[in-house]
Amino acid sequence: MRPIDADDITATLEIAISMMENTKSIIGVENLPVIDVEIKAYTDILKGIKEQPTVQPEPQWIPVSEGLPKKDGRYQVTRHDYVTNTEFIDILRYEKNTWWDRQATGDYAVTAWMPLPEAYKE
Repeated sequence: MRPIDADDITATLEIAISMMENTKSIIGVENLPVIDVEIKAYTDILKGIKEQPTVQPEPQWIPVSEGLPKKDGRYQVTRHDYVTNTEFIDILRYEKNTWWDRQATGDYAVTAWMPLPEAYKE
């Protein structure tokens, strides 16, 4: 199975349908079987795509060098501990352009971050 970008496909189909409708209008005919069959096929495909559920992509790590969160809040982070020279995952609060850890001991830096996942709901 391959993921597809449904937004790109629907935009392309909508443009194609619009162009075929415009062609009929320019020619000056309401019914043109060859084009009407194509419009029906594209419209059916478009409807099928729009009825599919939206899947949220897996969150991706964002290196701090590429940017910081736009909103204050809690985030999952990768931290580099300079003392042990190791990377580990943690949850920190980001507020006023600073990562906060009440229990911070040692020399570390946040190297990447991502939003926390949604909490489980039954």
